[in-house]
This record gives sequence, structure tokens and C-alpha cells, in this order.
Amino acid sequence: RQAVEAACARGDAWSCAPWGLAVLTEAQSPESMEQALIRLGDACDVGVGDACHAIGGAYWHGRGVERFRLEAVVFYELGCAAGAAASCLRLGTA
Repeated sequence: RQAVEAACARGDAWSCAPWGLAVLTEAQSPESMEQALIRLGDACDVGVGDACHAIGGAYWHGRGVERFRLEAVVFYELGCAAGAAASCLRLGTA
């Protein structure tokens, strides 16, 4: 995990997805949740569908962010477009 975190910190957005997902899963504080969502956003920006899906789930459930279902749908759409089947299922388009 340290290697992935280091690669993400160097600007490798593709490495930010697994790091962000790991931190999101174990996040114990608002600060760690915020960092996870920032890193997942970096990965989503370059088309990592699972990262977009994870952000969508955070908005859907209000985990680390205010619950905002319309914003969740935006991230699920991005995830689906990037090939994340789970996002497509959430949208009912699979």
C-alpha cells in the first residue's frame, strides 16, 4: 500500500484509486475520509470508473460528505461511462 500511496502522491492518478478505496474502507476520521475522496476524485478525473463509483456511493450514503443523491448520480454516470459495471447497475442501465 505504501508504494501505491507514494505513486499517487507523485501525481499518478491511476494509483490514487486503489489507495483512495483502501483509505475510504478504513477511514476513521473526517480528515482521512476527505483525503480518500480527494484521491478518488483525482482517479475519477482520468477515467478510473471504480473511483467515480466510490465517490457516487459516498454521496448516496452520506459517507464523508453531505448526503446528496443528485451528485451521486453524476458520479455513477461518470463511472458507468468509464466502464464500472456497478455504476451502470446503480443507474439501471446495465
